[in-house]
Amino acid sequence: MSAEDTTQEHSIDSGLERRPTLDRGRSTPAQIEDALRRSEERYRSLYHRTPVMMHSIDHDGLLVSVNDYWLKVMGYEREEVLGRPITDFMTEASRQYAETVSIPLLRRTGDATDIEYQWVRKNGEIVDVLLSAKAEFDSQGNIDYSLAFILDVTEKKRAEEALRRSEARFRTLVENATDGFFLVGSEGEVLDVNDSACQMLGYDRGELLNLSVPDFSSESRIRFEKIRDQLEPGVPFALDTSLHRKDGSALSVEIRIGLYLDEGRRLFVCLARDISERKRVEEELRKARDELELRVGDLESFSYSISHDLRAPLRAIDGFSRILEEDHAARLDDECLRLLGIIRSNARGMGELIDDLLSFYRLARREMLLTDIDMDQLARSVVQDLRSITPNRDFEAELQPAPPARGDRAMIRQVLINLFSNAIKFSQSRKQSVIEFGFDKDENNGFYFVKDNGVGFEMKYAHKLFGVFQRLHSQAEFEGTGVGLATVEKIVHRHGGQVWAAAKPDRGATFYFTLPKSESTDG
Repeated sequence: MSAEDTTQEHSIDSGLERRPTLDRGRSTPAQIEDALRRSEERYRSLYHRTPVMMHSIDHDGLLVSVNDYWLKVMGYEREEVLGRPITDFMTEASRQYAETVSIPLLRRTGDATDIEYQWVRKNGEIVDVLLSAKAEFDSQGNIDYSLAFILDVTEKKRAEEALRRSEARFRTLVENATDGFFLVGSEGEVLDVNDSACQMLGYDRGELLNLSVPDFSSESRIRFEKIRDQLEPGVPFALDTSLHRKDGSALSVEIRIGLYLDEGRRLFVCLARDISERKRVEEELRKARDELELRVGDLESFSYSISHDLRAPLRAIDGFSRILEEDHAARLDDECLRLLGIIRSNARGMGELIDDLLSFYRLARREMLLTDIDMDQLARSVVQDLRSITPNRDFEAELQPAPPARGDRAMIRQVLINLFSNAIKFSQSRKQSVIEFGFDKDENNGFYFVKDNGVGFEMKYAHKLFGVFQRLHSQAEFEGTGVGLATVEKIVHRHGGQVWAAAKPDRGATFYFTLPKSESTDG
């Protein structure tokens, strides 16, 4: 910076200060000069050290002085700034505003307060500033020089813009929410709503803003008054209630209420969700449950009748047939004995069918005891038991490793017994029955399987497999009651799993089922 610039800035800085009043009659010229010098140094120091941007402009509109903080914010050296118009450091929009509005105002009144500009730092960054300026006029009424105080409000502007965007996003979310939004005062007055609230209750926004909670329902008013003083910030409260629409109809809603403190004022943010459909479904389920309980009661009566009323004649048929075989065999020919054998066999089959039916229907009422089940150990145990109770049926069991499951052990044991028994039965015509048990996975899930090398079936009949009394083979071909696979499906479904089968005629069949994973493994 030249000596002339330094002298000029110094003179401008000196003009900023009010010189101290001295008693010239008592002070020497040297004392007076020293006091003035020290005063100028103090004010110069304050001018440059103050954390507010300051500059001075001469009668030609050129910068003649800037303080150190101004240079720090704008990123310039002093010699790059002095002698230039302040508009050189403004964005184009701010420059036009300054030349057409704020500078003419300063020239007319000598005062420009809280003018918002955008300045450009040396590195190109934009700075939001708030400027206030004072001007002194010469004897002709023109500006002699002006002094400006400038605040860097960039961060404040950014915060305000962030808040504005946040509020806009919040408002957009509120307006587009499918739930009804209500802002309610401490006395229940409605302060704000969204479009969903208006549509939900059939009012327009203006009408809702003139209403309060009691206008929607007396129940809502009572419950609101009961909980409003108990709510704490950050602890929402939920309730199901009924609101009155404008047309007088009732609307079932779930309302979540949160307390919001606005400068000490207690406001309540309420989100109302239309649960009319849910209530309708709940009512249908309640009716269905009542009907089911009634049917279950009838079923229990039927089960009692089967257990007591049908077993007695079956026992009589079997008993008298046995007496004829044992005591009168000598007087009966071979055909009579054959027919008695058929009678006894069918009586026993009917007894087994009764037992299977009772077991099947009791599954719906039986309480499950859930535990972790070692499926490997369970499969070995089932195979061992089947070998002991069917010694006349030789089969080979291939048991692959399978992960543990979560379920009722007795029920899952029955699943394996039924599936293994089926596999043995439908492969008995083979030279060697081969039964496989294991675990496999597809892209999404894991599943257990039981596979045999038996007669198989046509897949177009697969939908009949798990129905009670549904059979894909005749009783003459393969004995059985037709309840075993239905029991398997009911047990698996009670555990939340699925069961299905795949087969080809004379190529064997595979039954698959899923169970919940054990809590001690991923499965």
